[in-house]
Amino acid sequence: MSERPQILDLAERTREWLVQTVGKAYPGQSRAFVARLDEIVKPLAATSEVHVALVGTTGAGKSTFLNAILRQEVLPVGVMEPCTAFVTTVRHSDAPGFVLTTEFISAKEWERDVDCLASTLELKEGDDDQIEIGRQEQRVARARLETVFGRAQLDAALAAKQDIRQLPLPAEVAEALRGSGRRRESFATDLEMLSAVEQLIRGESTLWPLVKRVDVVGNYPQVPKGVVLVDLPGLNDPNAARVEVTREYLRSAPYVWVVFNMVRGMTKDIHSVLIDEKVLRDLLMYGNYHSLALIGTQADQIQPGMGRRLGLPAGSSDSVLVNTYREQSVIKARQNLANMVRDFAPAGLEESAIASLVERAEQVPIHMVSSVAYCKLTGVGEFRSELQLEPADTGIPGVVDHLQGIGSASADDYQDKVARERLEGLRREILDFFRAQGMSPADIARIRSYVAKSDTAYRQDVAQNQQRAQDQLAIYRTNFSQNMDSHLVTAKQGLSEVFSQWRYMHWATLKATASRGGVFVSSSGRNNNMGEDMIAPLMRVLPVIWDKFFRDMRAVVNGLLKHVELRSETHGGEVVRILQEILKAERAAFYAEQVRNFKQKVATTSEESMRLLENMMVDRRRQMADRLATIARTELQPALERARYESGRGMKQRMLQTIEYHARSVVDRTYATIQAGLIEGLKELEINIVKHLEDIRKEAEKQADIFANNCSVDTDEAANNPQLAQLIKSLPQ
Repeated sequence: MSERPQILDLAERTREWLVQTVGKAYPGQSRAFVARLDEIVKPLAATSEVHVALVGTTGAGKSTFLNAILRQEVLPVGVMEPCTAFVTTVRHSDAPGFVLTTEFISAKEWERDVDCLASTLELKEGDDDQIEIGRQEQRVARARLETVFGRAQLDAALAAKQDIRQLPLPAEVAEALRGSGRRRESFATDLEMLSAVEQLIRGESTLWPLVKRVDVVGNYPQVPKGVVLVDLPGLNDPNAARVEVTREYLRSAPYVWVVFNMVRGMTKDIHSVLIDEKVLRDLLMYGNYHSLALIGTQADQIQPGMGRRLGLPAGSSDSVLVNTYREQSVIKARQNLANMVRDFAPAGLEESAIASLVERAEQVPIHMVSSVAYCKLTGVGEFRSELQLEPADTGIPGVVDHLQGIGSASADDYQDKVARERLEGLRREILDFFRAQGMSPADIARIRSYVAKSDTAYRQDVAQNQQRAQDQLAIYRTNFSQNMDSHLVTAKQGLSEVFSQWRYMHWATLKATASRGGVFVSSSGRNNNMGEDMIAPLMRVLPVIWDKFFRDMRAVVNGLLKHVELRSETHGGEVVRILQEILKAERAAFYAEQVRNFKQKVATTSEESMRLLENMMVDRRRQMADRLATIARTELQPALERARYESGRGMKQRMLQTIEYHARSVVDRTYATIQAGLIEGLKELEINIVKHLEDIRKEAEKQADIFANNCSVDTDEAANNPQLAQLIKSLPQ
């Protein structure tokens, strides 16, 4: 249960006490404490969300898996058409009922879609030696257009050779495109909401080709507060807007779960998502590699003779069969993932970098589950399962525990933890301030002089280690630049393979891609991005050395923070030892409390600093990674602009010659621009990190100063002053 209400209540009562009680005698100090208090509770005013993105190939069982987690049929199952899929987000609410919010594509995005779909229908087999747009693509295009315009109107337009782009839109479609872009519906029961979702997902609604995203809010206690489950349609969606939404979630989601079918072949499914769809590459580039998890479905599909192959005796129970199958499948999946990571690492990479990638792959959470069996046991949907299993045998409870762990580590819980610790620290400071009022400044200065030498040594040590950290950051940046130099040469040699792939593009796809600035999603969902293609050879090596660089930077910062924490602990012990020897006072308990407070403040500062730095590095990392394909596409623009106006016999060959010639002439400049942009961005990041390290040092010195002052205060002096004693006693608890 969230601590936030109790934290806010204590903060409000403390604030009232500071204003009404302390403000009368110490107005200046009261205002300073209130300002500190407001700063502590300010982050609690906003709520943050953590996205868990689910991605997998068609038929992987994501919908059934999601329904099992939610213990409710939220998404229809058995829909095997990727053309009707879209991003679906699910979050928990304590409020009764269900809310379904549908977000539509914009009018401009629909215009681009219609243009692409119309072009697909106009093409006929035999237009080119390489037939890429065949019956499947035309079927998908026709299905989407029929849904919007109706079969009769579409057939009439095609028969009359009318431009489909000029057909009038149905009123409902026109309203969705010109309105707010969102439609919000409320339902009293889950079945009513399921019916509305089914209409969209099964393509029964006129609006489904326009749907970009659907948000479901209901009573799903298995989903922790602040956690949002995101069901992604995959990257082969024929709708460009939805593909971009999917890619954005994969780039930014702090958790990415790859769902695959255990029976169909886990190696193929995992490889398809991680390697073919470049998910592993993007996780490394955007810093989300640590967020990966694998979810295998259909663990209850026990085939004849499986018990013998699993090494089990004849007559083993269903529970033993399924759990053994799950355990051995986890081992196999982990081996497959480790092998993929090794194969992904480019030749010539340092063995230590490869070992680090493999080591992290071995720590990836892997769950093998039977969603169908769990749904049957819990009465979700209409499923048949003849196996005699308990809920724990299905693996779903383990996934729910995983989700709960994500929820407890979410940003909201972290903010609550930090606010509680900072509020407790401020309240201790307030007490120490009033205790200090019972002593003269001369007495405090005298006692502080006893520990001046230790205090100076502490400050010097922290400053020296800060400088070492800064020097190490500069070394790592230089090493990254040198690594880039050597890998760029190899990357440029890989362009011939890229040009070969371009030659297999259908002439209409090539023309559409050139006309759209080098980016085009065909009606079958194939994503064509010439900017990404041009840097593909570089992207075979960059993600790994890029990831290593950021890990090295993180290790430097973390090392400094750990040193500051350890040095603060030894400094605290040294100060206490000195004061006890000189003052000869029985104050062991008081000193122990002050040391604990000092250590806690430094630890809290370190944790906050590391989190801020992590966010800073992630943001900068994303900004720089986002620019790579854009740089290449910009360099290609002059050639794309010329190629788009080619026509007539031999058009495709002339287009390719124009684009390839230009690409070869600008590749050196393109890669140099990318390298320069990355190095410049890393320099800026380094400057920000150095500034942050300076702030960490100053905060450590500040806390050391407060600690020394507190240790110099005689609590008995404050207790002897009735007014101070009463003030201290009245602090709200």
